[in-house]
Amino acid sequence: MAYQQITPAQDWVYVQLPIEPQYEIVVYPVAVWAMNEDGQVVGLISVPGGGHTDKIMGPTCRLVSPPPLRGVYKHFRELDKNEVQALETNKPVKITQS
Repeated sequence: MAYQQITPAQDWVYVQLPIEPQYEIVVYPVAVWAMNEDGQVVGLISVPGGGHTDKIMGPTCRLVSPPPLRGVYKHFRELDKNEVQALETNKPVKITQS
């Protein structure tokens, strides 16, 4: 996919919502907003595995679309306590009552 425009996405995340209540939420920081050839704008997240390993820095990362699961883009100010916990710990979090 070719992107026509890329813009930094400061303070935005993608919240992957659980399919069932017993599942966990996952929060991905959004690195950039990218507009594709069709004019759609998507947030891109950083993942390891750019296919290149630097001798000093180690494996590189690459930018990809979030997983194709139910989710929503949110600004940091919109996050609830479970989402903040998932973001701060960088781990999936089971939903607890607010």
